Amino acid sequence: MSVSISIAKLSCVVALATALATCWTSLAGAAENIPRIGVLWPGDVDLWTKAFLDGLRQNGYANGTTATVDIRNTGSDFSSGSKLAEQLIAQRPDVIYASPGILAKYVVERLSHSGQQIPLVVFTWDPVGEGLVESASHPGKNVTAIGTAHDPEFMSKQLELLKEIVPRLVKVVYLFETNWDLGKFFGPKANAALDSAGRQLGIAVSTVEVPSADRIDSAFAEAARRHANAIIIPVSPLFASNQNRGRIIRLAARYHLPAVYGDELFTYEGGLISYWTSVSDGERRAGELVARILRGAKAGDIPVDYPTRFRLVINKRTAKALGLSVPESVLMRADEVIK
Repeated sequence: MSVSISIAKLSCVVALATALATCWTSLAGAAENIPRIGVLWPGDVDLWTKAFLDGLRQNGYANGTTATVDIRNTGSDFSSGSKLAEQLIAQRPDVIYASPGILAKYVVERLSHSGQQIPLVVFTWDPVGEGLVESASHPGKNVTAIGTAHDPEFMSKQLELLKEIVPRLVKVVYLFETNWDLGKFFGPKANAALDSAGRQLGIAVSTVEVPSADRIDSAFAEAARRHANAIIIPVSPLFASNQNRGRIIRLAARYHLPAVYGDELFTYEGGLISYWTSVSDGERRAGELVARILRGAKAGDIPVDYPTRFRLVINKRTAKALGLSVPESVLMRADEVIK
């Protein structure tokens, strides 16, 4: 009797152990099958990070459950990108996402040295102009990309907005970050476009280069020294970072300088006006592209995704603080008005 009970108990123990082993094996197998996504970016704009992860999650890839997202941040030290790209590739991710172009180039170089064929998604100003893809319609090279409004002529639209909002506008200073590849070809073209538009509008436009965060304060002081009536702050990893965004908004208020920004985050946080394509939207679309590749699409066959619309955001509270009255014609064109 007791022997029978012992055998029954032993059988139960064996069955339970077998079930646990099977379960553990299944869980281990499932963990091995979870795709790994490598990310290389500055990583110092929280809302951009959230937008990318949202794009992944909305397409079935949630970090920590249905995907592992391995993020490497450079901050403003882009020179660290080469080493971080090497570390990222060593983890053999299923796909890599890199932004902006200067960091994507590190990934391309390191992939070439490693001989690995890992698909790459890039988000940068001009993927074609920066040499990251062969063409917009057929990127090739196992790379696809999200582009932005890369034509410097669009800068003139920002100048026109300032002309409509700021009475007796005669001098404008354009701040430009020089700490990345884009400055080599976009900067001079943007200067030329703004200079041409300024002549047509009767506005003198001058440029102040900002190579690093410790030059932001002196850049605003220089704008004041030039008796600028307004200032243009383009989209830039340096300017938009968590550490510098609020600082720039406060400096614009201190010097009583109406500012038009390239990123809507500034306007949400107290900047006067922003007009450009949405970086957050581009990050979400990058997440969608990564998901498409994980489902089997070939990166080099996916056309570059360029934005088709701009967003105009106006902060009426800031306008009032600056003593400005935004014309109704401008308010009617706005995508969003913060009251």
